[in-house]
Amino acid sequence: MFDYAARVAIEIIHHWWNSVWGRLSRRDIYVRTDGATFEVEVRLGGQEGRQWRAPYPDLPAAVAEAQQHLTPGHRWVDIARAHQRAADGRSSTGGVPAVGSGGIPAP
Repeated sequence: MFDYAARVAIEIIHHWWNSVWGRLSRRDIYVRTDGATFEVEVRLGGQEGRQWRAPYPDLPAAVAEAQQHLTPGHRWVDIARAHQRAADGRSSTGGVPAVGSGGIPAP
């Protein structure tokens, strides 16, 4: 797993969110890399909720694991671009595309 205290750039490749704001129902699934290894993190209940993390040797394995956690019945949205905007110094609250049913971006 990543050493978050180290000064290594960690890139968020995917961040799926189940489109639920409530702390008890919110779900987040991350795929991250430090450039050498990959990590999947599943969060239940937001920032202070329960977390599960596991390392993976390559991106396909990490994405396959993450997709196992995209449970039906939710409107999953990949909001990784919001993190990229924040890292670039731009607002991460605006500009995320509207999402239609099934997590498909609306026109």
